Amino acid sequence: MTAKAGPEDNLTKFVEMFQRRLDKGQRFHQPYLGCREFEAIVEPAPDPLPNRTRVCADYAPSASFCTTSNSGGEQARFFDARLDNGVMEVPPFEEVPA
Repeated sequence: MTAKAGPEDNLTKFVEMFQRRLDKGQRFHQPYLGCREFEAIVEPAPDPLPNRTRVCADYAPSASFCTTSNSGGEQARFFDARLDNGVMEVPPFEEVPA
């Protein structure tokens, strides 16, 4: 909650509002994964949740970070992406070697 929250605002109110909008497919912008060519499909999770995918795989260092530096240029950094039981851990930008 922010400082702008009134006495009638509470966490339950916003969770229920989010759930209603999710159920109706309402959103302000289409979510995407990294760039707009990769749209994210957002839908309610099944109940009960299925078991996590047991996929393990190594990927080429194709996942990248890109930031704009103070000098006006862009800096890209790459890390060795690995999927471990369906989960990919992405290190913080500062921990990826330049």
